Amino acid sequence: MTEPTQSPPTDAPLAPRATSAIDRPRPQQLGTLIDAAPEDFLLPKLHLYQAAGKEKEYYGEHRAGNWVNGATLEEIDGMEDRVIVPIFAYKETQVWWARKKPDGTKPGGSGFVATFPTAREVPGEYRENLDYAVYNVLNYVVLVSGEDFPMVMIFKSTSYRNGQAFATLTQARATMGRGLGAYKLRHRPKSNDDGSWLSPYVQPAGDAPDDMVTLAEAFATAFAGGRIEVVDPEAAKKATRGGDVIDTETGEVINADDDGTADKPACTGDDKPACTGIDGASDIPD
Repeated sequence: MTEPTQSPPTDAPLAPRATSAIDRPRPQQLGTLIDAAPEDFLLPKLHLYQAAGKEKEYYGEHRAGNWVNGATLEEIDGMEDRVIVPIFAYKETQVWWARKKPDGTKPGGSGFVATFPTAREVPGEYRENLDYAVYNVLNYVVLVSGEDFPMVMIFKSTSYRNGQAFATLTQARATMGRGLGAYKLRHRPKSNDDGSWLSPYVQPAGDAPDDMVTLAEAFATAFAGGRIEVVDPEAAKKATRGGDVIDTETGEVINADDDGTADKPACTGDDKPACTGIDGASDIPD
């Protein structure tokens, strides 16, 4: 079994996330999936604001459907008229405490647990334990027209299939030798028995502008062999275990929220009503 990059699910302190190193994309790979992992570069999350749960606490107050820079917490104005250009994408597999077990009982904790480069590298202690939920995540590093630095779109849980559709579009262009494409960001309402949310997707918008192609190539070279960490205000800073709230960066027990309780996981998956999910550290779907 591959050695995990995180502490096993015991009473040992929870460790920080692990991601995978990014190989330099060849020009024909721009916008397509490549192997990836761990954190040298800090890139902000490109977040679709839902106006749900504790989102205001993480991102400030915005109108539902607007896009927010995860580092500055500022809205990106006029996104309906802008385009994005994908630089590359990478997959990872994340482990979270399940919202509840199949028998309806609560697991031993809540929140984020660990990230692994691939599903094959998730230890059996997680995969075979009903206290945990294992999910694939698709991270797309993109340029946004009018912005000077890349951002990361995270497709997980409720939007993972839309991320796969994005990957299909970019791969099709690469296969036909058409180079980088431009895309409009859109969203549609979705719902299930657990609630409703906005699900992001992309629409083709022709060829990427020349200046954005030049920037994409420059950033692809700059990030070659490096590691990406996403600045994501809602990412699980806290996880709970046995009633304690754990700082996932230090492994130390920290105080609960102001109301005396720890963050509780929420269920937002659109594939099954009784979902336990990657959104478990917050009630904000992605």
